[in-house]
Amino acid sequence: MTQRQLADRTGINYTYINDRANNRDGYILGLNNAKTIATELGCHIDDLYEWRRETRSSED
Repeated sequence: MTQRQLADRTGINYTYINDRANNRDGYILGLNNAKTIATELGCHIDDLYEWRRETRSSED
């Protein structure tokens, strides 16, 4: 599915989807839109985010 098709099927603005998919301007995908997109794609909402594990310094 293309980003344009996803926008049409979800009613979410194409530019919004494209900007988030390309990490433009540091915007984070909002929870409500993530839920809508995950439902349409048939995936888990966690799949739409890049999770980074924080490491603790030896001073903690």
